[in-house]
Amino acid sequence: MRPQFEMVILDLPLLTETDVLALTTHHPLKITRFSKPDDSFLAAIKYAHILLTSIYHPFSESLIKHAENLNSIFVYGTNLKQIDLAAARARNIQVENVTHYCDFDTAELILAELLFVARGLGNHQWRNGFHHLKDKNLGIIGMGGIGKSVAHLALGHGLNVSYWKPGPANQIQNLKACESLNELLSNSDIVSLCVPPHTQLFTADHFEAMKSDAILVSTAQGCCWEQAALLKWLGSEKGILILDRFAAEQLPTEHREQLKALPNVRISPAYAYSTVESKALIKTKYLNQVKSYLAQRIAQVTP
Repeated sequence: MRPQFEMVILDLPLLTETDVLALTTHHPLKITRFSKPDDSFLAAIKYAHILLTSIYHPFSESLIKHAENLNSIFVYGTNLKQIDLAAARARNIQVENVTHYCDFDTAELILAELLFVARGLGNHQWRNGFHHLKDKNLGIIGMGGIGKSVAHLALGHGLNVSYWKPGPANQIQNLKACESLNELLSNSDIVSLCVPPHTQLFTADHFEAMKSDAILVSTAQGCCWEQAALLKWLGSEKGILILDRFAAEQLPTEHREQLKALPNVRISPAYAYSTVESKALIKTKYLNQVKSYLAQRIAQVTP
């Protein structure tokens, strides 16, 4: 006879044995760990009720159908592109990710990279001189946790901050809400792309609206622009593109290699989201999500 609840953990080395044991303290669970989705994993996931996984392994419709008892997936990170969400919804499988664990950390790196380029501290020189950021116009695209954190830090550095986001723009104190993306782009010396993963946004018309000597900084995951239009904008060698390491890694290989070859593209050696503090916070939030789910789920079936 199989246990009432079975959990499979896939490729989560940051969860220690102590972390895993803590999940079983008040909940009767059979837990099996795997470092990769091999045949043993496929055999175990067939009967598992709960999957804990990283952002790196695809979970397709066929795999969801194979996992006949699965009722919840917990993703250690924000990006859900690897999960077939439509197939999960069709099976009433709950999918949870972790958000807002690195908003301030990402914003700090964005400001650090802007200072690095504006002051000419590396191989990139903006507008033929050394510049302070004070009084420059910063346009933020997207006003979630990261966008708000960027705005907070930017105001402290004396920048003029405006923003645009899809849908109605609620007025935020000390910030200008732009009516359109083109309005923001045409008025910004610096544009910070703070949108959800794989948001297809920038077209040729948008790059036409941008200042030719602006800085575009992106920590967004995936290709958020038309590559040909971006390359054309960068071709003047006046504007500068800044990517953090993870944003660059998430681009298609051909696109990434094209950008790396350009003199006015800076790829940060750092992952914007990764600090000691953000790593601790994501683990805490993740484990709390799982524990909360277990307490509710097991309470539902306990007489």
